[in-house]
Amino acid sequence: MKINRRNFIKVASLAGGGLSFNIMLPFNLDGATKISVFEPNLLVSIAADNTVTFNLTKQEMGQGVTTGMPMIFADELGADLYAMKIIRSDYNPQIEYSLQGITGGSSSIQSTWIPLRQSAATAREMLVQAAAQSWKVDSHECYTENSLVIHRPSGKQSTFGSLVEKAIHMPVPENVSLKDPRNFRYIGRSIKNLKTKDIITGKYHYGMDVLVPGMLYASIERSPVHLGKIKNYSDVAARQVDGVVNVIKIDRMVRPISVGVPGWDLFYDYTVEEGLAVVATSTWAALQGRKALKITWDDGENASADTSLFKARIEASKESDHHVNDHKGNAPDAFAQAKKIVEGTYEIPYLAHCVMEPHNTTVSVLGNSCELWSGTQFAKRFVEEVASVTQISPENIKCHVLPAGGGFGRNWEPDFAVEAALISKAVQQPVKNIWSREDVIRHDFFHPPQQDQHRVALDEQNNIIAWTTDQYCCFKFPKDTPWNPYAYSVKNYRARKIDFSSPVETGPWRSVTEHKDVFTQEIFIDEVAHAAKADPLQYRLELLSKSIQVRPDVPDHEKEIMKLEADRRMTKQVLELAAEKSGWGSKKNLGIAVGRFNSHCAQVAEVEVIGGNLLIKKITVAIHCGTVVNPLLVENQLQGAVIFALQALRYGTITLKGGRVQQSNFHDYKMVRMDEVPQISVHVVPSDDPPKGVGEPGVPPLAPAVINAIYAATGKRIRKMPILKEDLI
Repeated sequence: MKINRRNFIKVASLAGGGLSFNIMLPFNLDGATKISVFEPNLLVSIAADNTVTFNLTKQEMGQGVTTGMPMIFADELGADLYAMKIIRSDYNPQIEYSLQGITGGSSSIQSTWIPLRQSAATAREMLVQAAAQSWKVDSHECYTENSLVIHRPSGKQSTFGSLVEKAIHMPVPENVSLKDPRNFRYIGRSIKNLKTKDIITGKYHYGMDVLVPGMLYASIERSPVHLGKIKNYSDVAARQVDGVVNVIKIDRMVRPISVGVPGWDLFYDYTVEEGLAVVATSTWAALQGRKALKITWDDGENASADTSLFKARIEASKESDHHVNDHKGNAPDAFAQAKKIVEGTYEIPYLAHCVMEPHNTTVSVLGNSCELWSGTQFAKRFVEEVASVTQISPENIKCHVLPAGGGFGRNWEPDFAVEAALISKAVQQPVKNIWSREDVIRHDFFHPPQQDQHRVALDEQNNIIAWTTDQYCCFKFPKDTPWNPYAYSVKNYRARKIDFSSPVETGPWRSVTEHKDVFTQEIFIDEVAHAAKADPLQYRLELLSKSIQVRPDVPDHEKEIMKLEADRRMTKQVLELAAEKSGWGSKKNLGIAVGRFNSHCAQVAEVEVIGGNLLIKKITVAIHCGTVVNPLLVENQLQGAVIFALQALRYGTITLKGGRVQQSNFHDYKMVRMDEVPQISVHVVPSDDPPKGVGEPGVPPLAPAVINAIYAATGKRIRKMPILKEDLI
């Protein structure tokens, strides 16, 4: 792949805030000054002692970007990965969105793959030119490896560091070539996480580890009901607790915020709940002071909300309330001609993120400047919201992006950072705002509940001649038609939905909307296959092989068909691979499902049900994720996704009563224990495509695969989650 000078300057100036040569060019130096650092952009610096420093621009929250991104950069540059110094980037508005932006949507490697390689390749070429000029040889005879430039014919070597002074004078090349994948040294290898040792020895610091001179600690008693307010309160007893220095009222704020993704012109409201913040000299004192508060709440409009509210709204909805997302043909006429109709209703409850590291942010507001430390997935959003509530210009706010003990979408919401900023501004001291486990669960931006009603009409040969889906949800993000590769060949199709308001906050959860859509669709298609007396795998594959039907008014028919064909091809590939590796056809207790979130992922579950007890013995995972940067990290991510989804399937439900979330900690919102984790076998479809995401695609297929396996083993059809013991008896 070639990159020209114009494109490099675009990448370097956006990704690195402009070429940093101005601080090193000869006119900035006197004759005796020796250049000691080569900084072609903000992603990398090379020192005279041959230290290569890589600036990590994405947030590490357990997904492994601290290893994956440096692997890409080191490989293209020809640096020694294990000697390369990796530092975390603070938020920098000059860094282009694809390189920093959101850490989420399984997009980190996907979005940085080309920019990282382009920046590294240009730096590499400048080092090679410097060496070639010194040796008076053709630069095409030189290559880089282990932070050395090597002359292939003679074996001459120079360290990157020894070339720094000369490299800075090299012009930015007009064109550079990216490495041939056949010459990759690191990419494609299973390299252990470079930070594992630091993590297990406690050297890896998270937000909870931040210590700032003069720092105070805050714990907030928030409205137990979403949008509630304080009627009256007494903080006398709280102020008498040893170590408590102040009690500050946080007024309720409902604020519009941009999704922040380029091309998405979308705003939605997020809430900072009303409450009282106890500020103290220690976490313990803040928590004890909080317990001593006496508050009478006005629960407001959500006071009567309970778990049954969602279903009541569905029952009260009218035909005219539906919004048609997609349609083709004439579904009513097709149903009138059907020889058989299959239908089912599927339900998912509210679910919590339950990150292992409770939310926290440290903020220091001093006059017209602000500094914050946070495990944020979206630093730009945090800076903008803190700027708004403190009336401090964003240019005067420094945001340190820290690793987080999990995120799953929750850490892109800025409420806990805004709280910290308000408190710090009030006391004019650094403040660490710490949430308790109960806060994390009860004041989450929950995965929203959803109910889907599927119907298909079959002809005499059990072909699907019509398919309708009615979807009910309360998610603040608008959504297109659910992904449904089986419907590409259906002539008569209609998908519609209703979005209700929610009595609690909702937000992105690992795999966002795909988890809900795949759950309902993959159980339903399994039911259709059984109604047609067909093998569930073969039935899926046959549907994926039929000719594609596109509406006449769809522009660029051929382009659309090519896109859908590519989607179906990858869907079939992962289904076939998962089936092959699981021994499909040789056992009667297997269930299969497939989903898509950037990458396509299929899973086969093997289960046993004995006396109402569910044993999930094995999950076989197949994924099409393009070029694999690090197979070990891919395996780790998919194992984590399976376990995350398994928790939701077995234990995940948030219930409401009187507007209050009933769950509070791990005793009533259980996590999956080690002895409940099945064998997880991961297989990758070989591909030369650019890398795609792997953190979220493994979540959607798990639950339907297990439920389909339960049916295969017992004949009991489950259409909801979590699975209860009574569902299995």
